Amino acid sequence: MTLNSGSGNIALRGQGWLGSSSTGEYSIGVDLVIGTTIQSTSGSISIVGRGGINYDVYTHGVGINIYTNGTANNIFSTTGDITLNGAAGSGTARTYAGINQDGGVASVYSTSGNVTLIGSGSGANDKGINGISGTTFNIGTNVGNSIVTNGNILLQANSINIAGAMNFKNTGTLTVEPISTSFTAAISWPLTNLTILGTNGLTIGKSGNTANITIGTTQSINGPITIYAGTLTLTGGLTTTNTTTGNISLVTSALTGSNITVATGRSLTINQSGNSSY
Repeated sequence: MTLNSGSGNIALRGQGWLGSSSTGEYSIGVDLVIGTTIQSTSGSISIVGRGGINYDVYTHGVGINIYTNGTANNIFSTTGDITLNGAAGSGTARTYAGINQDGGVASVYSTSGNVTLIGSGSGANDKGINGISGTTFNIGTNVGNSIVTNGNILLQANSINIAGAMNFKNTGTLTVEPISTSFTAAISWPLTNLTILGTNGLTIGKSGNTANITIGTTQSINGPITIYAGTLTLTGGLTTTNTTTGNISLVTSALTGSNITVATGRSLTINQSGNSSY
């Protein structure tokens, strides 16, 4: 299925089943399946899905579900902004995710627009943005990674689970932050199976985040790095290379580690409320 608006905007809204018990069914808000293409030239693309009430442990009621067992699913624009906003449903389900990459390969990118993914999970098993094993989710680029998004990429979720692969590529900034004040649990960055193919700025967390963050491997960014954390542990280092924009800003209650390299002429700012070990 191809939906092409040309220069017009695209807005898709979906609500999962809210009625009485219906076992064996999926209470999905918006389900994008097997070779779906949604595209525009200058128009924006907005997809909002709200999961319903699910009644089967073998199915689910995620907000936005993306699945294929063949041809990849693609959402792209030339200059328009793209937003996927999904919220998980309730009831009995195998997963509770706002945005769920449920099979195969999918790509979301805009040549010069911004790309935003907002995933709100549900309950103790909250997976705001989820990718199951064997899947590939390209954000800011296409299959083969030959196209790069020249805008910013924002991932907003309290919890992100990547059992498959998730790739990012853009020339703007990449921000990964919770919907609420803090992430649900401590974060080790980069997240398992997450690959940054290229970006010109990295922000992890947001003001008020108290979840601990560990930088597991050295992050070298051609732009600014900003991190908001409870305890920030630098097992790997932080490096910026851009002599115009490569500032580093760390907001934390405690900092452990000292492997920080700031681009020539740029600044390092550390705002902390507790003890540190360098």
